[in-house]
Amino acid sequence: MFDALETTLYYVDHDHPDVIAPLLVRAGGGHETDTGHETGTGQEEGKALLLFRSAAAAAPHRDALGSGAVLVTLKDDDFRAKEELLRAAIVRGASEVWLEPSPTLTPDHILPIAKALFYILSFRRERACL
Repeated sequence: MFDALETTLYYVDHDHPDVIAPLLVRAGGGHETDTGHETGTGQEEGKALLLFRSAAAAAPHRDALGSGAVLVTLKDDDFRAKEELLRAAIVRGASEVWLEPSPTLTPDHILPIAKALFYILSFRRERACL
C-alpha cells in the first residue's frame, strides 16, 4: 500500500502562512482543531495524518474545520514536498498515515508514518524499497 504515496495526494492544512500544519486526528477519532484541542473522543492515543487520493474525498474534512482550513495538493513526483509534510506531521506527534479516511474517520489503509517517510526518502535517493 506504500505505492499510494507515489500518486498525487491531498491533505487538509490549517491556514498558517509559511508553516506546514496538517490536519491530524487522534487514533481514537476526532479532528484536532487549530488551537491544538481536539473534537471527538479525547482519547490520548497517537495521532494520524490524513491523506487523500482526490480533492473530493478531502473536502468534507476541510469543511469540518471551517474557514481556517485549506486543501493542499502534492503532485505525484514532488517527493520533497511529501517528505516535508511527513516530517511536519511527525513533529506534531503523528505516528500513522491514514489513507482515504471516510468522513467518519474510517481509513482504507493505515501506514506507520516512519515507514512512509523512509519510503519517500528512498525515492529521493532513487532506491525505492522497504
